[in-house]
Amino acid sequence: MASGRNHTRIYRGSIKTQKKVESLEDKVQELLNRSEKDEQFQFALIQRLDEQSKLIGQLTEKLSSQDKYIENNLEKRDEKLTNAIREISDTKKLIAAAQENLESKPKSFWHRIFRG
Repeated sequence: MASGRNHTRIYRGSIKTQKKVESLEDKVQELLNRSEKDEQFQFALIQRLDEQSKLIGQLTEKLSSQDKYIENNLEKRDEKLTNAIREISDTKKLIAAAQENLESKPKSFWHRIFRG
């Protein structure tokens, strides 16, 4: 009978071992599944970062283009403004010279009589 009990003990031991092995296999499979999901998530994040990087590059180019456009227009505006100021100044000088010229001329006979 000793051999029958040993057989039962061995059988029970192998069942426990088999259950532990199955439990470990299940945990390993679960970890593999989780690892695959994490890998897919990381890949999606990398793709998203690449898209954002491209978008940032496009926006940077657009801002640079807008800066050049604005700077160019400001230069043109400043040039027009400077020319307008110069023309006003020249006109004022011409008016002042004309008035000075009129004041320095001797007054006509009729002007002296009626003005004074």
